[in-house]
Amino acid sequence: MVAVVASWGSSQNERTQEFQVRGHWTLNQLDSALQSDLGYHPIIPLSFWAKNIGYPQVKACRLLIKPHSHWWNLLQDLRANRGQTHNWVLHSGWHLAKISQSLSQCIDADSAEIASVLNDELGLEPWNVNSHTWPALFIPNTYNLSASTHAFGLIERMKRESDVWWTTERLEKASTQGITPVEAVIIASIVTKESNKADEYESIAGVYLNRLRKGMKLQADPTVNFARGKIARVRADALSIESPYNTYLHEGLPPGPICTADPRAIDAVLNYKKHDYLFFCAKIDGSHRHHFSKTFEEHKRYARAFNRAMNEREKNR
Repeated sequence: MVAVVASWGSSQNERTQEFQVRGHWTLNQLDSALQSDLGYHPIIPLSFWAKNIGYPQVKACRLLIKPHSHWWNLLQDLRANRGQTHNWVLHSGWHLAKISQSLSQCIDADSAEIASVLNDELGLEPWNVNSHTWPALFIPNTYNLSASTHAFGLIERMKRESDVWWTTERLEKASTQGITPVEAVIIASIVTKESNKADEYESIAGVYLNRLRKGMKLQADPTVNFARGKIARVRADALSIESPYNTYLHEGLPPGPICTADPRAIDAVLNYKKHDYLFFCAKIDGSHRHHFSKTFEEHKRYARAFNRAMNEREKNR
């Protein structure tokens, strides 16, 4: 940032602030935003000086405004950041609220706009996704985004990136497993929420693929948590929550991914080699790993031990 010049025509902010400039603003709207957000009330508005130094059109960017910044500093920063970009890091396990909030710091849309677009059934049609399946386009990675990107432009970018990630080899593997890419991501999103141990991903993915092929319900606890909107121990009373995402009630896959799926989990689904496991249960040793079982009787023994351990821990809190 250019050094602060405290004089006529300076903003009244007392601390460094982030200031989001929207690309659809006119210069007069920029004046109004500076007045309301930063207490900037010059005798001659910034828009006058902007036109005279060759900044005729507002460009989206995010600025760090230092205390009492002079109008000249503001204009220099606006000009310098006309082509601003941000590296947006998309993490595994994110939901709509986190994605919208994080993106609002990088592109020319606030979190409400982004959420609205991702829930717009008609608007999402050109990308062959809907309000449930759009997370399948969001492959966790680092993306360099222009600050002028609008919400629909973001979807277009994510679609292009997804198409690149889904190589011919990955598409063929999905076909071999008898699932579509979106279905692979749905399964992988559940796997992502089931374990933070990547070396277990293929085994867990295999359990769900085995269950699907046998016509069994998935009975995946993370889908219950998604349905009720919170992460907590899944007890018997939660299993009856009415939601298409509750895989204890409904057969088959839920209507969409329950989070952004770890790419390693997607590859685990695609690379699954046959095993006979149909169940798994968390170990009680605190390792965050799982016992895998072929029979319900074996699984019940692990489940009883796990529930006893959890009840004891809760009692001692």
